[in-house]
Amino acid sequence: VSCFMARSDDSEPALQRLHFVRQGAHGRVDLVVLERTGHKAALKTLFRDHGACEAHVLLTLNSPFVPRLIQHWINTRGRGCILMEDCGSTLDDVLISNAHCNTKFQDPDIRWVLWSVASALDCAHNHGWAHNDVKTLNVCCQPVVDSKAAEIYRRADVKPQRVRLVDWGAATALDWRDDRTRGTQGYNA
Repeated sequence: VSCFMARSDDSEPALQRLHFVRQGAHGRVDLVVLERTGHKAALKTLFRDHGACEAHVLLTLNSPFVPRLIQHWINTRGRGCILMEDCGSTLDDVLISNAHCNTKFQDPDIRWVLWSVASALDCAHNHGWAHNDVKTLNVCCQPVVDSKAAEIYRRADVKPQRVRLVDWGAATALDWRDDRTRGTQGYNA
């Protein structure tokens, strides 16, 4: 259950930047702390557009496999900012880390990640959206710290982790009749 409420206004919340996470073609993501609550969050600052479409998609999708929108606004430089819950490390980073530690994802963990991504896409498709950029960089895994929730995962023989499909900036309505590729070519779903 998210402890954040989605807001859409022009006032930038008081944030403390912790560190840079990554940069893509359309913006950068930083890990921040909300000074008001002390909660960690992800701040996506866009280079070109205002992020209204991505914020709208996040607001319409009510799924545990999609990040919760906290707030979006236009900063003083005219760039769109999207504040959403922190979703942990990318699957890409997790796989690289596992390779360095000589550990492998076990079959139940692989099935859990695939099921989680499929559930996020199912929710999106039921709401009329296509993600258009499904890849390991856009799947995030976060260890579960709540002992009660962690026990549920352990009983299913799965590492206790929440999996979310992120980066909905290339999302399009399913009835959109344009044949142009959105997102990373070859990663449309």
